[in-house]
Amino acid sequence: MGLAVAIVVSYLLGSLVPGLWLPKLKGVDIRKHGSGNPGATNVYRVLGMKYALPVGIVDFGKGLLAVVIISRIAGPSGWAPILCGLAVVLGHIWPAFGGFRGGRGGLAAAGA
Repeated sequence: MGLAVAIVVSYLLGSLVPGLWLPKLKGVDIRKHGSGNPGATNVYRVLGMKYALPVGIVDFGKGLLAVVIISRIAGPSGWAPILCGLAVVLGHIWPAFGGFRGGRGGLAAAGA
């Protein structure tokens, strides 16, 4: 897999925004409540731990997943894991699947 493909896949992985989708199961547009941020903290403030915990796990996990998969394919050294970690965080902050309005990237960065 080429580096460019890995970066694009990592960005798209970061663009998955559970902080938008899970609250919609309860009929809530999280961007219209609390801070308006679709991150786990705002989901917690608005809907509680039941919704915030899965959001946080997925946000952390997508950062971890991007770096681990790329490290296994490209090797743990070099620029690939670093660039893919950055791409997943940028995807979280400016998600293609969320109108380019995402979270702050803290949990995705922690996972990466």
